[in-house]
This record gives sequence, structure tokens and C-alpha cells, in this order.
Amino acid sequence: MEIALTDDLESINGGKRMEGVKKGYHGYVFPNDVNEWISIAIGKSVILLHAPLTMLNVIDDKASFLKEQGDAVKCFLFDGGMHILGEGSIEDLKSRVHARHPGIDVNKLKVDMINFRPNIGLKTKTPYYEDGIMEMRIGNLLIRNIGPTFRCPDTQTDYDNQRKNVENEPLATLNAYRLLPAWGCCFGIYCKMAVI
Repeated sequence: MEIALTDDLESINGGKRMEGVKKGYHGYVFPNDVNEWISIAIGKSVILLHAPLTMLNVIDDKASFLKEQGDAVKCFLFDGGMHILGEGSIEDLKSRVHARHPGIDVNKLKVDMINFRPNIGLKTKTPYYEDGIMEMRIGNLLIRNIGPTFRCPDTQTDYDNQRKNVENEPLATLNAYRLLPAWGCCFGIYCKMAVI
């Protein structure tokens, strides 16, 4: 499946829009073949939307520990502009999931980076290394940690086989050891970016 990225939103599916996605905003609807593929992958009928370029949402204080006043993102659902996760964290989680379910075929308990959809996957062997990152720089882009990423049921999707993992994994295992009371289950970090 190939999804074209463009800033000409009127060219997406002939400019078809869905009003009232979020108060005062609309979304641009992706073509049916994209929506059908994603619907099969997660087992629910969905419509993929592209946020309008004018959208700007202030990050909720309850969604982030480290945000600064006025921090905002240009999207519908995320609590940060960039999501970062380390390979060491994925490998640790994978071993925990498989240890919890020794009698289940590991192919039915898929735990990969794609489950968590980060923008950047760090090549680290140390589990949860990313939790300690406060800032990093790539060229003239400053990336600042604004808090942990709280996980949703979408992490249970096996995208390769277009099905849901058994036993509510890997979310069930994450909830057993990465749950922050009154916040939720966290895995990875959300970041804000600035050009310096």
C-alpha cells in the first residue's frame, strides 16, 4: 500500500472532506482503497483523514509532563508532534510477552516497532533508553521530550497479517509493568520540534 504525502490536500481523493472532525475543523478523506486496507488491518470500519494544514491544537496539560506553555501540534489525535521509541524497548517487551504466553505460537503475538507507529526508531540495545532523553539535535532541528507516550488498543494490531493479536497483547503486558496510575500505560516518548 502506498499513500502519497502532499501539501495539496485538495488532490487527496478529489478534495473530499469530512466536516466536524474536531470543533471548527474538517478532515480530508483518503481514497477507499486506503480506508479498506486499514479497516482490514484493525478489524474495524475506519476512514483515514488528513488534518488540514491550518489545524493547531494546544497540548493538554494532562497529556504531557514536560510541555511548555503554548506547546501545540498540527494533527487530530497525537499529544506530541513526534513519537520516538527504541529497539531495545521493543525487544524487552517482546521477550516479556512471549514469556507470559509460553504455549502460544509467537506468530500470533506479534510485537514489532510497527505496533507502536513511532516517527523515529532508535537503534539502542538498552531498554527504555529513550525515556531519559530530554533533548537531541538533528542538524538544525531541536527535538525536546514533552513526556511519555500513552498507549491505546491499536498496539494490539498485527499489521502484516491484518488481524488483532491474541490475549490483548502487547498492551496487556505493558499494563503489567509500564502503567502510571492516573495517566495510563506508557511506552516511548512524545517530542516537540523546533528549528534553531
